Amino acid sequence: MEWSSSVDRSEMAAAVDGVDLSALSVGRWHNTHRTLASLARVDLSATAGGLAARLFWMGDPVPAASDTAAVTHIYMDAPDSRRAIAFATRHRFGPVICDLQANMTQGLMVAAAFMRFPEGSSRSDYFTRAFLFQDDAFGQEDERTSEPQNSASAVVHPLYPPAHVTHLAGTWINTNRASTGVVKYEVDESGRHVVSRAFEAGRPFPLDWGEAAGHVYAKGNEAQEPMIFTASYETDDRHIDIQAKLNQGLLVVAHFYRHKHGDRSNSYTREFYYKV
Repeated sequence: MEWSSSVDRSEMAAAVDGVDLSALSVGRWHNTHRTLASLARVDLSATAGGLAARLFWMGDPVPAASDTAAVTHIYMDAPDSRRAIAFATRHRFGPVICDLQANMTQGLMVAAAFMRFPEGSSRSDYFTRAFLFQDDAFGQEDERTSEPQNSASAVVHPLYPPAHVTHLAGTWINTNRASTGVVKYEVDESGRHVVSRAFEAGRPFPLDWGEAAGHVYAKGNEAQEPMIFTASYETDDRHIDIQAKLNQGLLVVAHFYRHKHGDRSNSYTREFYYKV
């Protein structure tokens, strides 16, 4: 099988049996930007089943704490490797949901947080990225935190109007004409979100994956312009999750493939698309 990226996904059950978790170092990880209204800290802890994580959001006067969530998905640094370098979790700050994806690089944790507000909220869901370093002694002078049920205000911030999704809509063509993956996305507006249709390379015609609802996120907690959407597709033999981010006029799409029949390894690719 061909790999566009050297990342392989494994369930946590495998991580406790023969997988090297040393890069996912247990302890406190602190944001390198201490004054940014964003993710302040990630605590990784060891459990009987593997790892668990808890998040702390910048708050006034104290950080807001999420619930503690088991690390249910990990990612390897190569398809034939057992060395874990990334993980994914889902957390709650009261009614606010945070999907976290984090990878380790150059001694840092690079954490992407996708914030979802309750149904009916006038806030735009948003995406933010943080760089964190490990130091268990850092910040021990004040361990006060707000409890999860009272912490939603720390991630809500003032009221901002919903984002418009016009910039994400359109027909997007793969910059790699030799790609064997998705060659085209057709993205339409659907209220505050989008509907995305994907076409995979095939002969004599591309394979139509059909339409999928896309959940839109703004970039940053005060942003009004959408920058990223997520969606999921089903084919006969695969479940595919995508993350599509607008960057410098391109749509950068990460694809996470899960194979239903167990005859192929789950895999990750990233490809680039331009609007026509």
